[in-house]
Amino acid sequence: MNKYKKIECIARGSEADTWLSAADGRGGLYALKIYRSADRAEACREEYARATAMTHPHILQPTELTTTDGLPTIVTPYCTGRAVSAAAGYLTEGRVWQLLRDIGSALSALHAAGIAHLNVCPTTVLWQSDHFVLSGFDRGHCPSTTAPEQTGGAGTAATDIWALGQAAFYLYMGCHVWNGLGGSAQTAASPLPYLRKSLPTLSTLVARMLSYRPADRPTAAEIVSTATAEARRADTLPPRPQRIDADGTPTTAATDDFWPEDMTPTAIGH
Repeated sequence: MNKYKKIECIARGSEADTWLSAADGRGGLYALKIYRSADRAEACREEYARATAMTHPHILQPTELTTTDGLPTIVTPYCTGRAVSAAAGYLTEGRVWQLLRDIGSALSALHAAGIAHLNVCPTTVLWQSDHFVLSGFDRGHCPSTTAPEQTGGAGTAATDIWALGQAAFYLYMGCHVWNGLGGSAQTAASPLPYLRKSLPTLSTLVARMLSYRPADRPTAAEIVSTATAEARRADTLPPRPQRIDADGTPTTAATDDFWPEDMTPTAIGH
């Protein structure tokens, strides 16, 4: 007999569906990630083990490994936050810095423990009211967030950095780098994408995170250090990003501002 009553499907993945559920005889709501095949029990156990390897305020941690109608299932307390993919193109500079700080902190802890997440993307980052959390410890990464080295099956801590950089670019700009093909379309000679000339620190950091060679990317700890300082500074900025007028004066951008400026400054190398 199932311990949880399914209410509605709230997400569909490549191998599993996630259901908003209630526990019979207990209070509270839960998210049940139910694999579609009983043959994926080992993959389910591996995901659960990776997700529960440590406790961290910015990691969404499951509470139970069970079965639903004979299918392997991971149970997590229901997170009221939404996936940040829904906000693509609408995050301010301050929010992007906060995301890099929070998720970078989660990755720094994982990497220090010898764990690579390998599925960082806008659908596995959840936006709570005042912070971001990382979920989705399965291996079902999407093409747009697949680093160059990951297309051949390899993946390390540096792979997570590339994926986080791609996510930050997408969430601020509203479009994926390399036409959504991810690292499969990137070469050593590809020019690095750049957000805005008016955001030099953020643009340069994201460009470094998207470096073709893993060794050229910053560590998660370095990202957290920079993001923490910049998030404090960004708290003093207007709610909309700023553009730089012809006379060099920063002006708060209007909602329909097209941002007509160069996307790949010569200052950023390959």
